[in-house]
Amino acid sequence: MAFRITKQIRTAGGRSHEVYTLADSAGGASAEVWPSLGGNCLRWSVAGPGGPMQLLYAAPDWEQNPIPTRSGIPVLFPFPNRIREGRFRWNGKSYQLPINCPQGRHAIHGFACRNSWRVTQESSSADSALICLEFDPQIDAPSVIEYWPGSYRLSLTITLHTSSLTLDAKVENTGEDRLPWGLGYHPYFALLPQTEVQLDASQQWELEHYLPTGRLLDVEGESDLRSFKPVHDLMLDHVYRCNQRPAFCGFAALRHGRLGELRLSASPTFGDAVVFVPPHRQAICIEPYTCVTDAINMTEVESGLQILPTGKHAEARFAMRYER
Repeated sequence: MAFRITKQIRTAGGRSHEVYTLADSAGGASAEVWPSLGGNCLRWSVAGPGGPMQLLYAAPDWEQNPIPTRSGIPVLFPFPNRIREGRFRWNGKSYQLPINCPQGRHAIHGFACRNSWRVTQESSSADSALICLEFDPQIDAPSVIEYWPGSYRLSLTITLHTSSLTLDAKVENTGEDRLPWGLGYHPYFALLPQTEVQLDASQQWELEHYLPTGRLLDVEGESDLRSFKPVHDLMLDHVYRCNQRPAFCGFAALRHGRLGELRLSASPTFGDAVVFVPPHRQAICIEPYTCVTDAINMTEVESGLQILPTGKHAEARFAMRYER
């Protein structure tokens, strides 16, 4: 068996896009990446009992209306989730971000998912295929430069193996000042028959209007996902503080009955996670974050906000593995 990468011009939102498909020669494992639409890995399949099995949810109207945060694996950077009223101060300067959350009150999910990325490398071998993408506002999105302090470059390597998909991120401070940042992923995992969810988290953030108050609460009842729970019973849009991990290891899982189990692993940098079941209930999102929602405004608690000195870089890994 060998892996390969193919390119195709596809239409979405009335525009043409170059789409990269990573796949094995057996036709079981594949990943579909849209660099010009936020570097989104829109689809990922593995070999299932009856043929290729899609593990990600893509909105049925993607080609007509490719909303960047509602399908596939949106990349959330330089902040995940919301910033209160889009406002914050950094180094004595005030910033006002565009208000773009569904409720019309806050800024949400950063800039990377809404702008085009560049492909910097692609390669394949007997056991894997990978594509490297890069997002640098100085090149790719000059209109957002004014909204965030400092300068940065985000690189993302997406690697497909027979039963796994890995996202390796590298954040670089390319400016002359300290860089505040947060990285998150918003994967929409397809709900399959008998799907159950598990998350290694003993605490969750108290929320008011989707924003954390700063208080951590013990999980209980429906919000306690330390043991597997059926997704069809749950109504979730919760922000969790994950239990500490000393190294890259598992933190969550989805179990699909006889179809197998999807195990999620992440670097210790991903200290928080959102679990969200969209209203259409065709997917569940397990979203690893390096910081909590509105972290840049939460100066009195350990929010997880990352701060990178000039000239330095940070790396983080998120991996998904299907096991039968």
